Amino acid sequence: MAQEDLDLDVDGGEAPAKKSGSLKWIIIGVVGLLVVGGATFAALYFAGIIGGADTPAEVAAADGAKADAGKDKDAAAAVAKAPPVYFPMEPPFVVNFGADADV
Repeated sequence: MAQEDLDLDVDGGEAPAKKSGSLKWIIIGVVGLLVVGGATFAALYFAGIIGGADTPAEVAAADGAKADAGKDKDAAAAVAKAPPVYFPMEPPFVVNFGADADV
């Protein structure tokens, strides 16, 4: 009992078989495609090329064009252009663009 054979493999013996890394590369490829696809969709969406709602001016122009199908095209374009909206500010907002930056 004092002399037990522990069978320790100290020499290294055979190296364990390497697992194939193909699953890792497939996952990396799928994630990469999702990132590139998402970035492309976001760029096209924010550029206004795909998706998204029309601007209010475009909606008004389309409604005006439908209503004035037989009328003058300039009248439909005039409907699409709304006057600018200005809000009064009390007290008046003052900006000094010529001020020194040493403040």
